[in-house]
Amino acid sequence: MNKDINRRNFIAGVLSAITICVTRGANADSKDTAVQSLDSQIENLSSLNPDDLYKLQDNVQAHNSKLQHLLTDQLRSSGTQPEARLYAAFLLGVYRFPEASTALVENITLEDKHPHDTDALWLWRKYPAMDALIRIGNAGLPDVIEEIAQTDDATSLSLLVQVIKSVCRYPECSKAVISHAIDNETKPDRKARLQNALTNFDTLRVYN
Repeated sequence: MNKDINRRNFIAGVLSAITICVTRGANADSKDTAVQSLDSQIENLSSLNPDDLYKLQDNVQAHNSKLQHLLTDQLRSSGTQPEARLYAAFLLGVYRFPEASTALVENITLEDKHPHDTDALWLWRKYPAMDALIRIGNAGLPDVIEEIAQTDDATSLSLLVQVIKSVCRYPECSKAVISHAIDNETKPDRKARLQNALTNFDTLRVYN
């Protein structure tokens, strides 16, 4: 119980730091006028004219882009605390940033080595990058297929195939995605890895 409380407090601190960085920027003396404008526009949403709505859309996209880059940097950084990397992967899935799928497949084996009580409600399972890719859905599948064609790691392969299974839902659809990649692959080593994924599709380990 104390471990879960400590982890929740740590995560609350990480989220707070992320929010500060995104809304204020790295320089504490400078103000992010785009975010301030975003706040004002949302508060007055009902009174915005078409030009203001376009500006609001631009500000939302700028905010999301900044958040995505910050979280991706946290996920990829070897100097980041393990819990922060887990939370970064989780948030990239929550916000469903398709641009983050490359970083997520690179870190597909990122593992929570301190599993919580399986009966308790928690933010992620054992492999949060896998969960994030499942949330992102079809937009992340090209990067998943690309990683399958490159990896010789059994755990990575199982996790990547599990993403395809979860996104496609039906085995026939999942296998068709891999078969299509095989048909379009010209390099023998990459084609062999994709074929291996298809051949062992039904026997690869499933992770919860």
